[in-house]
Amino acid sequence: MAIEILGAIIVIAAWVYEMERNLKKDHAGDGYYKFLIAYIIGFDILTFYSTQINNMFLAFLFALLALVSLLEFAFVMVKRH
Repeated sequence: MAIEILGAIIVIAAWVYEMERNLKKDHAGDGYYKFLIAYIIGFDILTFYSTQINNMFLAFLFALLALVSLLEFAFVMVKRH
């Protein structure tokens, strides 16, 4: 369990750092939006699968990452307009 928590902390920290970097940019290309949409869909599928195998820690992690991706997408869209 400690390894899962350590891995989750590393992934979330890297994600937040990357999100902050991308939000500081003046513009993002269309490929970036597609990337975020793919992440949201992928993490939703992984969340569903994790609940099916009764791994609630992974379900929580994937749901959190899907939420962060969705928030990043929303912030980028607001900043774009």
